[in-house]
Formats: sequence, C-alpha cells, structure tokens
Amino acid sequence: MRATPVPDEVHGGAAEPPGRVRSLLGDSMVRNSAFLLGATVVLACGGFVFWQFAAHLSSPAEVGRAGALISASTLIATFALLGMNNSVIRFLHRSDAAATVNTGTTVVAAAATVGSVLFLVGVRWFAPALDLLRHPAAMLLFALFTVTLAVSLVNDSVFIGLQRSGYILTRNTAVVALRLLLLTALVGLGATGIFTAYSAAVALGLLLYLVVLERRFGLPSRPRIDRVRLGEMWRYSAGNYLATAILMTPTLIMPVLIAQRVDAEHAAYFYIASLLASVLVFVPQAAARSFFADAAAQHGAGLRASLARVIRIVAIAEVPALLALIALGHVGLGLFGPSYTAAYPVLVLLGVTSALTSVGYVGSTVLMIAGRLRLLCGLSAVAGTTSVAGAYLFVGHGLVWAGWSLLTGELILAGSYVVVIRSVLRRSAALDTEPGTAPAPSRRSPARRLAAAGASRGAELWRRYVERRATNVTGTLPRRGLLVVAPHPDDETFGAGATIARCRAAGIPVTVVVATDGARSTRSGKLLPRELATIRRAEVVTACRHLGVGAADVLHLDLPDGELAGHAAELTAVLCRIVAERRPERILIPAAQDLLADHVAAHRVALRVALDAGLGRCVLAYPVWAWTEGPWFLGAPRGDRAATTWWAFGLLFSARRPVSVSTAGHLAAKRRAIAAHTSQTTNLTGEPDWSWLRPAWCGLFLRDVEVFLPADPRLAADPTTGGTA
Repeated sequence: MRATPVPDEVHGGAAEPPGRVRSLLGDSMVRNSAFLLGATVVLACGGFVFWQFAAHLSSPAEVGRAGALISASTLIATFALLGMNNSVIRFLHRSDAAATVNTGTTVVAAAATVGSVLFLVGVRWFAPALDLLRHPAAMLLFALFTVTLAVSLVNDSVFIGLQRSGYILTRNTAVVALRLLLLTALVGLGATGIFTAYSAAVALGLLLYLVVLERRFGLPSRPRIDRVRLGEMWRYSAGNYLATAILMTPTLIMPVLIAQRVDAEHAAYFYIASLLASVLVFVPQAAARSFFADAAAQHGAGLRASLARVIRIVAIAEVPALLALIALGHVGLGLFGPSYTAAYPVLVLLGVTSALTSVGYVGSTVLMIAGRLRLLCGLSAVAGTTSVAGAYLFVGHGLVWAGWSLLTGELILAGSYVVVIRSVLRRSAALDTEPGTAPAPSRRSPARRLAAAGASRGAELWRRYVERRATNVTGTLPRRGLLVVAPHPDDETFGAGATIARCRAAGIPVTVVVATDGARSTRSGKLLPRELATIRRAEVVTACRHLGVGAADVLHLDLPDGELAGHAAELTAVLCRIVAERRPERILIPAAQDLLADHVAAHRVALRVALDAGLGRCVLAYPVWAWTEGPWFLGAPRGDRAATTWWAFGLLFSARRPVSVSTAGHLAAKRRAIAAHTSQTTNLTGEPDWSWLRPAWCGLFLRDVEVFLPADPRLAADPTTGGTA
C-alpha cells in the first residue's frame, strides 16, 4: 500500500508546517532543481571565462571554427542519445537498474560512433570550412570526444533519475577547471587546441561519473545490452528522441550553417551571442528535468502541484534575467573583443527566444509524462523546420536573420505549449489523485468544513453498518491453511493482521505473498527507491513475526511497485505453485474496490488462479483503501467514483453479505505489526514530502472485527495477459 497524506478531519489536524527555507530544502524536486541549476551555472560561467580566454588568445576565425566543431560534436551526441537519456530516468527505478544504465550507455556510445564516422566522411562536401578535420589524428579525436560527450549526457540523466544532482555539480566544477588548464596548454594549436581543451575535460569528467556510480550506487558500467530492457526503453524513447533532436537541431546547426553560408567570423559572433543568451534556459532546463525525474520516480503522483511549482519558479526567474541580458548584453559581448558587439541585435533576439524556450521545456515535459509523444514530435517538427528554413534562406542578408528565424519557430512552439499546459492544469486533478490518496489540507470555508465533517461521520456510520451486517465466521477458521496475497508490504497487516494472528495462534499454517517491493510509496531526497524497498522488506518480515508468521513463510516477489499489472505472469506462476503445493483452505486477496492499480491487478490474478484450481469459494477480499475511502471515494477519479460509491451502498443491501472475524485477543499483535511498518506510519526521514499514514487513519483498522468481502468471479483476470476474463 502507498502511504499517502490524509485530510485534517481524519488525523485530527496537520502538523505545524516547517519554516519556508527548511521546507524548500526538504522538497526533493526543488533540491534536485537547485543542484542542476548550480551545475548549469558553474558550467556556463566556466564557459564564459573559457571563451573569453579563447577570444583574446585566438583570432575570430579560429574561434568560429572551434565553435562550429563543438556545435557539430554536440549535435551528433544529441542525435546519438536516441532518447535514451529520458528512458534512463523513466526506467531507472524498475528492477535491475544496472541493466537500464548499461543498455542506454552502450546503445548511445554505438550511435555516437556511427554518427561521428558519417559526419567525418561527409564533412568535405557539406562543411568544407572545417578542413582541419581532414587529418587522421583530428578525425580520431573528434570521434572519441563525441562519444564521451554522448555517454556523459546519459550519465547526467542517471544522476537526475537517482535525484542526486549534486554529483553533476561536482563533475561540472571539475570540468570547468580542467578546460581552463588545458586551454592554456593547447591554445597554440588554434581551433584544434580550443576544441581539444573543451572536449577532453568532459572525457576526464566522465571517469569521475563512472567511479561514483559503481562505488556509491552499485551501478558498474559495462558494455552490454539487455534486449528486453532495450525494447521497453526504445518504445518509450523513440518519440522523445525525435522530438528532442528536432528541437535542438536549429540552435546547434546554426554556427555550421553561418560558417558555410557567410563566414567563420560571423559564426563566432553568433556562437558567443548564443552562449550569453543560453543563461536564460538554466532555470527552466533544471526545473523541467527535475520535474520529469520526480514524476517518473512517483509514477506521476502530485503532477498538478509539481507543475504549478515549476511554472512559478520559471516565471519568477525568467523576467528579470531577460531584462538584465538586454541591459548588459552589449557590455558582455564587448568582453570578448570590440568586434563581437556587432552581434548585440542577435543577442536580444536570442534572449527573447531563450525566454520563450522555458515554455517549451515545461510543455514538452508535460507531454512526455502524459505519453503524448506524437503531438510532441509534431509541434517540434513545425517549429524546427520553420527556424532552419528561415535561417537557410535569409541568413545571407545579415546575421540578425538567424535570430529572427529561431524566434519565429519558438513563438509557434510556445503558443502551442501554452494551450497544452492550460489543458493539463484544468484536467490534472484526476492525474494527481490515486484512489485512496487524500487531497492536501487546504483552507476551507465553514460550509465546506461542515460538509467534510458530515462526510466523515457518514463514512463511519457506513463502516459500522457493514460490520453489523457481516456474517461472523470467527469460529470457522481455515484448518488446512491460509494464503494471504499482499500487493504491497503492509497490506497484509492492515487488511487481515488479526485474522493472521488468530490462525497462527490456533496452529494453522499461514503463507504471505508480498507481490511488489513498495519502493514508490513516497518521494524522498534522502533514500533511493531501492533503499526504501530494502527497508520495507525488513518491516514486513518483522510485522509478520508479530503476527506469528516466520520469515520462511513470507515470500517476496520484489516486482516493481506500481507495475504489477505488467508482471501478471510472474505473480500467476508463484501463486499457482503455492496453491498446488499447500492447497490452502482460505485465500485472502486485496479488494478490487481499493482501485489502486496494484491492488486491482493482485485481486484479478489471485482470483483467477483460485478459480482455475477449483478454490473459488475459498477466496475473500480484504478492503484497505475501500475501507477508509468508502462510501464516498472522493479521492477516486471521476470515472470510477460513481461506480464505487454505488457498490459501497449496495453492500448494505446485497444478498452476498460480507463476513467478519473478531480481533479479540489479537488486536495488540496487530497494533505491534502496524507499528513495525515504520516507513509507512512515521515520517522516517523528516522530509516535508514524506507521505505517511496518520494514527487516526491506522486506527480505522484496529476495530472489533476485520471485514472481508465476497469475491466476484467476473473480476478474475486471464493469467497470461492480466486482462479481465
């Protein structure tokens, strides 16, 4: 079960909020964004100093050639990502994280190698101005540095996905220092020396990444591809890859296009102007990447609140940054040399374009989270084509036309994304609300507080009536054995803890199957999902020991939390084996009316296994979220709310009565078992974002009886597909 906050009416008042600074620092998304922003600022400031030195130590033509080389290398590395950077974030928290990282890295390295070779073969035809790439040594260096850049970009995503962006800040600091040291040694080599100093530092920084991943996170880098994982990643990454490549192409190709259609000197002017204008993308880029990592780690929970927070952060940062760029841009360009001030009109246009790009970062992230990849690709294609075509046709009339072309494309994209973001903000209440997830506490009018109190009182009356109507079966314990299927570590305790303890006290064998690892029960900036999974595994063993079940009878499948429906085959195989070996007299499964995806999947699969084994009459369902959220189910999506509310009231009159088991004599054991789930019943790390179950909520399961619902064969699933039979 996922621990989620509950309303004040349930837990008796929210805790006093921490200080604003402490709250912000405790927000994993804000903290991750801050580190990413710091990493970007360090890299940009270092780049500013680097290019200042290069501009004063080399001619504009050499700087232009070096900028074109770096842009070409970055363009190839970006295309070589194949969208794997986003897929790594998306799939990192699933089982076998090393397979995700190594598969993504290996594929990207291979793609960067192929892309570099193709570029070097054709460079004499489409970019003859880069004649320095005709020497074998220069060609080898270009390919090597392009591959290391691509692999570094993937590893950036690994640390973002782990929500440990502080390591990116450390790496970038080292890269900046190395670039300046190498530039002083290699500047005499002209454009080749500038390019080598710039890129070799990234290669050395990659070594730091690889060491940290292996020693700190247990993710050794190996050149291997997991075909199953590659298939999953590619299906997701294809659209992301195409959209990202289209979006980045205009900016990255522009220096090469200008060098070819105008001259290398003007390419240098444009490159430096774009470097200064890129300051405006720091905040939206960092916030959007953290937003995506946070949504991936939490399965999209809290999307509306996170989106609103990102928009607020970006809006506050962009307006003053744009005004400062316009006011100080002429001075900034002059620092590179008097001739660079000619690029000021382009700088202003690129500044406005970069400010609009913030809308694109947020909008594209929303579409990636929502899986609207075709729309993402379509919008990107229209904007990218407009920018490149305009620059190709008009840049010969003046450098400023490159800026106008990019701005036009970005205006098209920003306008489209504004519509997308507004649509998500209007409709995302359902995305944020998982069944059983209570809305965040808010200031309510007296009328609303009265209505909430009435709803809470009505829910308690409903629970009492269900308990009174249930048939008491305490005296008919399953002598041959009991099997309990728990979708998450702790569901067995809340739903059937006293019944388990009663059976064990009578010497009846009990087997508990815990389907998922529970790694996504909350967001945390202090614990990795796999670390939380380890904690929850130990907690369920301790809880079951309090109930009288030994560790040998607690079976952990460790399937990915939130993805049980996609692993129906594994759950089916285990349950079939246990049912065949132990032939339990009673099988307890989660109620389908809990509505959580994992609860529904466990219900359907377990019910089908029981039916196929001729044990359909032995199945009862224990309600968890259905017990706390019924009969109103206000936290459920609108499409499910009416049906579940109808079911809840129908339960009061249905001929198929629920059954109950007395908790007398075993309530203390159940209370100790609930307390053993520390990560779910306390704020384990002290983080403001930590979701946990308040004592009053837990108290709803410490009653005189435990209620179980009759299973409906119509809800059984096909064990091969997980679909409804």
